[in-house]
Amino acid sequence: MADPGKPPPYNYGAIPTDSGNQPPPPYPATVGFQGAGKPENYMPPPTHPYPQPQPYQCPPQPATTTTIIAQPAQTVFLNMVFGESPVSMVCPHCQTHIITCTTYQDGTLTWLASGALCLLGCWAGCCLIPFCLDGCKDVIHSCPNCHSRLGCFRRM
Repeated sequence: MADPGKPPPYNYGAIPTDSGNQPPPPYPATVGFQGAGKPENYMPPPTHPYPQPQPYQCPPQPATTTTIIAQPAQTVFLNMVFGESPVSMVCPHCQTHIITCTTYQDGTLTWLASGALCLLGCWAGCCLIPFCLDGCKDVIHSCPNCHSRLGCFRRM
């Protein structure tokens, strides 16, 4: 016998029915179908309003003849990076293989170092020391054959 304080066990999957209720009506999607076929008011999907794109056809090209004229190569050292030491290269002026000659010239770093020494109180002659040191000067690269200036290494 069932315990009066305990609810009855729940029956999963069963459709609860009351004594006077009818089962629910069939699902509306199943109404109007004739067996497993199409519904009676079936319309096919609309066709696409635009035609299918055609692949692009390149226009015919006229036959052309290309003439290649070879000229002797000239090496231009515009992007050549010069440093403190001599560089092995081909001179763009005399077209000979050379090792550059380097000379030192007073530059911005020389003048700034001399000015800084003056401000620190070394104005009695010590401020001229940067003009005697090659490490403070700019380096000029030139050709030993034609003496043309090829590049410069600036310290500042």
